[in-house]
Amino acid sequence: MCMTVGETAADYLNINLGFGLINTTYFTGALLAVILLVQFRLRRYVPVVYWAAVVVISVFGTLITDNLSDNYNVPLTTTTPICAAILAVVFAVWYGFERTLSIHTIVTTRREATRSRSRSSAARSPSSRSCTTSCPRTATGTAAWASARPARRTSSWAASWRSWRT
Repeated sequence: MCMTVGETAADYLNINLGFGLINTTYFTGALLAVILLVQFRLRRYVPVVYWAAVVVISVFGTLITDNLSDNYNVPLTTTTPICAAILAVVFAVWYGFERTLSIHTIVTTRREATRSRSRSSAARSPSSRSCTTSCPRTATGTAAWASARPARRTSSWAASWRSWRT
């Protein structure tokens, strides 16, 4: 769905509003920078900001692909493996530093920054327990819920959900 929204929004700005491909890319890049700045400054999950970031990332990613294919004649069969390799490197570096790739352990600003760089058009679940979704950061950047986490989880989904929400 994000790809469809990204393609549609990019084409609307580029063609219907007459921004042109280059100006649309600059505009969307600046908008993405502002939204990510707001996202990192928030101390809790704010749905409007989160989903605005998801949508604008998909638009910007689409525009990068459009620029490469339209302005530089780079075929999609070339950019796809290159982007896949870059994503694999990001995941390898992330795993090297954090020793996990689990989205459920994104509880620090550094982990959030790494995650946001690698989430091109794939959306992170707003229900994941990260520092931007449900809890304030402390002075060290760790989430307050990390120390108050229950020692074990029950097998019941409902009981687990209640324990994580409180």
